[in-house]
Order: sequence, then C-alpha cells, then structure tokens
Amino acid sequence: MNSISYLLYRSVVTPFYRQIAGAIYFLFFVLFGIQPNFKQALDTHYYIIKSIAYTPAAFSLFILMCSLYSIKCISFYASRSTKNEYQFLQLINSITFRKRLPHFVFTASALLLPSILYTLCIVVVCIAHQRWYALIAPVTFLVSLITLVTLSFVMLNRNPAIWKEIAFPKIINLPSRLWQFMLRYIFREQIFSLVILKLISFCCLYFFVITDPSVFESRMLWLIYTLCLAGHCVIIYKTFYFLENKLSFYRTLPMQPFRILAAFFLCYLVLLLPECWALRALAVQHHQEYEYSCMIIAGPAILCLLHVLLYTDDFKMDGYLSLVFLVWILFFFLSFSENKWLLPATAIAGVLIVFYTSFRSFEKKATVEKLE
Repeated sequence: MNSISYLLYRSVVTPFYRQIAGAIYFLFFVLFGIQPNFKQALDTHYYIIKSIAYTPAAFSLFILMCSLYSIKCISFYASRSTKNEYQFLQLINSITFRKRLPHFVFTASALLLPSILYTLCIVVVCIAHQRWYALIAPVTFLVSLITLVTLSFVMLNRNPAIWKEIAFPKIINLPSRLWQFMLRYIFREQIFSLVILKLISFCCLYFFVITDPSVFESRMLWLIYTLCLAGHCVIIYKTFYFLENKLSFYRTLPMQPFRILAAFFLCYLVLLLPECWALRALAVQHHQEYEYSCMIIAGPAILCLLHVLLYTDDFKMDGYLSLVFLVWILFFFLSFSENKWLLPATAIAGVLIVFYTSFRSFEKKATVEKLE
C-alpha cells in the first residue's frame, strides 16, 4: 500500500468503520440473526437480490439506500478535513491531480465497500441467470457512485468548507424555529441511526398492516407501534442534550412554554411521517379510521412524553432506558382497552403535567451547576 493511501486509510477509513461498527453489527443481526438457520438467511437474501435485479421499485429503493450511505461517507470525510488535527490531509493537494486521484479512488472504494459487495452480489446473480440486460443498471450505478464519492473527496480536500454550502444551502432567508433546529440536528448528526430506525419501523408496520383482515390483530399492531416509538429514545436522548448543552440560548428567548412544547410536537410529527404513511392501510384496507387517527395523534405525543421526561432528572442513558421501558409497558397495557382514545389522551396529559412541573426546575438546576 502506498504511503498516501495508508495515510488516508488510517486517518479516514479506520475511524469511519469504528464509528459505524455498532450499526453494522446491528444490521448483521437483523439480516442474518433473525432467521432460524443460516440456509434460510441465504435464501432470504437471494430472493432480495433477485427482486433488486429484476424489479425497478426494489432497485430504486436500493439506489436510495446506497445514496444515503454515500452521503454519510462524504459527510464523514468533510467533518475530518475541517478539523485542525487533520489539516495534514491538505498536503496531498501538493501532488498532481493524476497522481493523487488513485489514492482517493482507493479511499472511496474502502468506505463504499458494503455497497460495492452487495452490488457485486446482484451482478453475480444476473450472470448466473444470464440476465445480461439487467447488468447495465447495477454496474452503471456502482461506477457512478464511486466516481461521485471520489470527486467529492478531491473537492473537499481542496476546500473543506464547501460541503456545508452544497449540502445545506439557504433557500429562504427566514429566522429558524426551534423545531427546525431539532430536525436539522437529527438529519445532520444522526442520519445513519435515523435511516436504520425508519427502515425497521416502516417495514414492521407496513408489512403487518397489509395482512389479510381475517388474520389482522389490532393489539399486535399497537405492540409493534409502541415498540417502534420506544426505539426513538436514542434519537430523543441526543436531541435533548443538544438543546440543553449546545442550544441552551433558546431558554433566554421570549418563548412561551406552550410554544416550546408545540415545537417538540411538530418536530416529532415530521419525524413520524413514514410511520403515518405505513399505517394508512389501517384506514384504507381495514376501514378503521378511528384507530388510525388515535395512532397518528398518539405517536408524536408519546415521543414528546419521552422528551419531557428528561427534564425530571439528569438521566444517564441506562436510567433513561429503564424509564422508557416503564412508559412502553404503560401504553402497551392501555392498548388492550377498547377505548383507544385513552392512549393519546394519557400521552398528552402526561406531557403537559411533566413539562409544566419540570421544565423550569431543570433550568434552575442547570444554572446552579454552571455557577458551581
């Protein structure tokens, strides 16, 4: 390995895979660990690969996933190149473009290795079935993806600040709202966790709700729905401490508590739009408009409750997860009631009570700790 390639490998590739190691282990467990045996897992992936190769809709979803992953790679390189301790990467610009291009191709290929391997599996399946015309799309997409990421690395190495100008342009010069700050933080800093969570929750809800009405069970749907909502606790936990530590000036703004609470609700409502779309078959196919409405209202209300509960104490992650488990148990048992309006009503009542009794006291506690 060339010294420049080795430098990029140790500075970019190794830290990147260390950062996403937990997500890779989790995906490996979901893709292979939930099957009864290894043969069934391979059969499942074989049919998935065939559907990607032969179905335009599945291939479009595959392109979307790989594109999001490539954006994660580019964002990681941009964050590295802007740090002072990694300014030595700009020394690579001193060599000619023709000589430094292969090193960036190597770095891009190393970061895109999961996408490359899965695309190669699609190519192998197409060759095995002699579907030669189906090879064009995956091969073209793979070459385009590597080329795009490579050129992005070359451009970022010359001007690291250009990523923010390209990725987050100012379309309308309007003052940002609190819920917009929250969404920007979630989509910028937690995009990989968000994509994994949304894929799992969307697929679980969608494929369950489209089952035949004769075997459909609403209590099981509520169980899956509340589990998916509880899975958002990691994103909520990080967003809460972003607001209180890095965006603490919002407390000094002339904002009424009700508007702060409305910002939380709006942010989590936008975050749950994929789940709202996945559940639409509940009203369309099963004709349960009332229960669908209760789910739509209960979703952001429960997420708001998980958020405002953090104002009650300075929780560590393990303590917060225990609290989330208790909240999930509460709403799981409420879902057995025939009066489904109890779930959104309980969540909204809990949000109002906890927020108005804990928000100011948490502020005073944070102020005292800073003074000490």
